[in-house]
Amino acid sequence: MAGPAVTVEIVAGVGTLALNRPENGNAFDAELTDALGAAVAQLAETDGLRAVLVRAEGPSFSLGGDVRHFRTFDPAEYGEVFGDLTDRVTPALVGLLELPVPVVTAVHGWVVGAGLSLVGIADVVLAADDTRFRTAFTGLGLPGDTGVTWFLSRLVGPRRAASLLLENPSFSAREALEWGLVTRLVPADTLADEALALATRLGAGPTVAYAHALDLVASAHDHTLAEHLQRERASTVACAATDDLIHGIAAFAERRVPEFEGR
Repeated sequence: MAGPAVTVEIVAGVGTLALNRPENGNAFDAELTDALGAAVAQLAETDGLRAVLVRAEGPSFSLGGDVRHFRTFDPAEYGEVFGDLTDRVTPALVGLLELPVPVVTAVHGWVVGAGLSLVGIADVVLAADDTRFRTAFTGLGLPGDTGVTWFLSRLVGPRRAASLLLENPSFSAREALEWGLVTRLVPADTLADEALALATRLGAGPTVAYAHALDLVASAHDHTLAEHLQRERASTVACAATDDLIHGIAAFAERRVPEFEGR
């Protein structure tokens, strides 16, 4: 009997969320989407969560939407089916984006369609150096969903995003790195270890400051410089009230590595 479509493991404040349908390429259907939402909700309710790692079992991170699942429906139902699936995935994506901790995504094999949303939503993305990517949506006659058009336009720019959606090419991990879609490349055989080590390292950092920093970066283009400076001031004052700042200043003065507590 198959295990859960998405697994969650929490060790020392680091939550690992793994897509767990390797037999169908971790393709998105109602079951995987619902499991993803439940996993994100579990993480959001976890006391002491310091970082999250998103990864996948099997030879590919995700092959996107599960076409075999879609073909079980009458074509007259496609509008309802796709609408329902996007409604199901929205809470998971928004919930993951709103987690007040760093999110690391580790990708390998193929990353297609909806799988790209878990790349776009991450703060840091490690990719195996042989990873391949594709938007795939217009190849089926769809415009793009699961936030992919939103993420791509911000990460690679609207001109390249349009090309990736309209021409639907596959592209390499090296190109994804050059375009800003991933953070860095690692050898495929060390991806799992390096991603967990990174998530653990971030989880040991000043996570309150991280949350403010990520919010400031995400909203920078929504404000004028004067407005943004005020938001930076408010975040700085809030972080100045944390124990982490006290530890950080003391450690710097004493020339030692700080031990942050995330509060």
